[in-house]
Amino acid sequence: MNAPQESSSPPTSYSLVLPPGWRQIPLRNGTERAVKRVLDHAFENLPRDEVFTYRRDLEASLWQRIRDAQEADGLDLYLPVELMHGISVPASIVVSPSARPSSRISSERGDL
Repeated sequence: MNAPQESSSPPTSYSLVLPPGWRQIPLRNGTERAVKRVLDHAFENLPRDEVFTYRRDLEASLWQRIRDAQEADGLDLYLPVELMHGISVPASIVVSPSARPSSRISSERGDL
């Protein structure tokens, strides 16, 4: 079996297969638009005047998660926005760039 070839340049894209009910929030461009879509979806069938406080609280919580992910140099944040089997899933995925160690450092440490 051949070892994977090392590339000197970092990856320029990624793909992620998400389960149903998850949404992407880009952290560099288009964040506000994505947050609005998530909130609109979450409250689309509910009376606006009755859910205002809940929407405001959810938006504040969402922006805090976004700031945390941005401080961690995140590119994208993925969150479940729908219930799974009637239960809210407490999870998130943050995609961030990663610097690969140079082959010299890896070989010195004995990494393969």
